[in-house]
Amino acid sequence: MRKFINLVIAFITATILLTPVVAMAASAAQQAVCNGAGLGTGCTAPAGSTNIPSAAAKSVQLFAVVIGFVAVVMVIISGFKYITSNGDPNAVASAKNTLIYAIVGIIVAALAQGIVKYVLNKIR
Repeated sequence: MRKFINLVIAFITATILLTPVVAMAASAAQQAVCNGAGLGTGCTAPAGSTNIPSAAAKSVQLFAVVIGFVAVVMVIISGFKYITSNGDPNAVASAKNTLIYAIVGIIVAALAQGIVKYVLNKIR
């Protein structure tokens, strides 16, 4: 379970840290194309291009979907552990802990999505 939590934390960190880098790289590449076409620094972004807030919103939505899917799988695993515990107190406790961690994961994903939406609405 610790490995899974560490993996989720690493994914969150990578998403948070790489979103601005990807957006800036796309912006730098776009500016290079504009300069190469002789349009200079006044080149406007084409319709449908992404900016940092929309990239952040999309990455958080993807994160929420992944966490939701993983949480559902963990709830199923918890139920399977509980059914197959045969009354063993350690196995029942393990199943309950798995269920609690899955529910906490859902809550954290929902709060993260809400916080990002709030911040993006304040920025725009």
